[in-house]
Amino acid sequence: MKRALLLSFLSAALFFPALAKCQENAPGRRALFVSVIQDPPVLSSRQDIKKLVDFAKRARVQLLFVQIYRANKSWFASKVADSEPYETCLKSVSEDPLGLLIEEAHASGIQVHAWLNLMSLSANEKAPLL
Repeated sequence: MKRALLLSFLSAALFFPALAKCQENAPGRRALFVSVIQDPPVLSSRQDIKKLVDFAKRARVQLLFVQIYRANKSWFASKVADSEPYETCLKSVSEDPLGLLIEEAHASGIQVHAWLNLMSLSANEKAPLL
């Protein structure tokens, strides 16, 4: 698991300047990419958000890259993309789920960065955001 996490971190550093910068300035920093592909997505409940932050603390992760857009579905309020996932999570969490994650993570010394798959259409060939 540690080797896989390290390989993911190193390969991601090639594509994400923020992650590469953190790697240069603070050797040994760890990051996680949190996908919305899982069912249910981590932003769908307070319990899952807290589990993620607790896991990151135990694993000594300092950076979370949280996916908030994929295949024209958004986990943020949007007038362009389908924000049904955001609305569903908002009802479940009773506040902005990404905002709650940021608050919980920052309280534990963990940075949160939004991750958007703008060039991924998945099965939605008519997605308006590219």
